[in-house]
Parts: sequence; structure tokens; C-alpha cells
Amino acid sequence: AIVNYNKTIELKPDYVETLYNLGITLQKLGRLSEAESSYKRAIELKPDYTEAYNNLGIILYELGRLEESILSYRKAIELKPNYAEAYNNLGNTQKSLRKLDEALTSYNSASAINSDIDYLMGALLNTKMYLCIWSDLSIHINKLIKKININEKVSFPFPLLSLIDDPSIHRKAAEIYSTNEFPKSDILPKIPHYNYHKRIRIGYFSSDFNN
Repeated sequence: AIVNYNKTIELKPDYVETLYNLGITLQKLGRLSEAESSYKRAIELKPDYTEAYNNLGIILYELGRLEESILSYRKAIELKPNYAEAYNNLGNTQKSLRKLDEALTSYNSASAINSDIDYLMGALLNTKMYLCIWSDLSIHINKLIKKININEKVSFPFPLLSLIDDPSIHRKAAEIYSTNEFPKSDILPKIPHYNYHKRIRIGYFSSDFNN
């Protein structure tokens, strides 16, 4: 895809949609600095490109440049006041900066526009708990449970731990998340049965060994 996008841009350097799509592809490959450059070039050519501002905000967040990320989301919202996804992303970034009151405002704005954004409901309730806002909590939690039971993407697994004391719901939410975010792939060959060894062999699996 990147080869074809680059060829298109070579033929038509101001093809803004291709620059945007190139940014998405680079982002999926984890080539964040290149994706940032591609989105910024798209914005130079089309200063009102709201989706590019939103995606640039995601890139800046992943690069740890949270304040810049917030500015990018705010620009997207300024250009498109009903941009629910940008409000949601803004809330996530504000929450990471521990600006919880601001995050709650952003989540509420996103929910008012589109309450079906993936994982928004759980993030909103989790933020309310941080702020000790308990009004109608049981009603919201019951609604959350019902949605999880019908396989809706309403909460990330970890924030759910502080909302619900039910291992079966925790497992269900984790399965929904892992199935959607990391779908099964048949790229690797089937792992054969491992031969018995007299001495126990232990494998450690962790997402944060890089730390």
C-alpha cells in the first residue's frame, strides 16, 4: 500500500487524500514519525482537514507529546463541533494528564453526540469514579453489564475492574477487546505438540519486558 501511495504522490504531490491514507498506513505499521509528517503535509494542503487533525492527535499521543495532541484535537473540534471521536480522544488524553474534570467534560460531549463510540461508556464511568460522582451509578453499571453480555465494545478491560466485581463479566469484556483489537491470525504455522522434558521448562509472557 505504501509503495502505491508514494507512487501516487510522486505523480500528484498535492493529492491530499492519498497523503492522509499514507499516514493511516504508516500509523498501522508503527512508523509514527513518518505518519506525523504525512498528516501534517495533508493539513498544509487542506487546512480544514478535520480527520487529519484527529489522527495527528492520536499520533502525538502515542509519541508522548500529550499537550500537542490536545491542541490537535481541539483544532479538529473547532472545525467540526460535532466530531464525537475527537472529543473522545481528547478525553483520553486529558485523563492521561490527570485533568479529570476536563476529561469528563470531553467524554460527556462525545457521548451526547454519539454514545456508541467504542469503549466510551466504560471510560466515562471510570472517570466519574475517580471524581467520586456516584449519581445513578448502579443504573449505568447495569446498562454496561447488559451491553457487555451482548458483545458490545463498551469498556476496556482494566477500568472495568474498579466498576464491577464479577469475574465472568471481566472475562467477557477482555474477550470482546482482544477479539476486536487483536483478531486471530493464521499467518504463523500451527505450533506442534511440545515433547516432554524431565525438567520443567517455563516461558514468561509479558507486554512490558521492554521497560
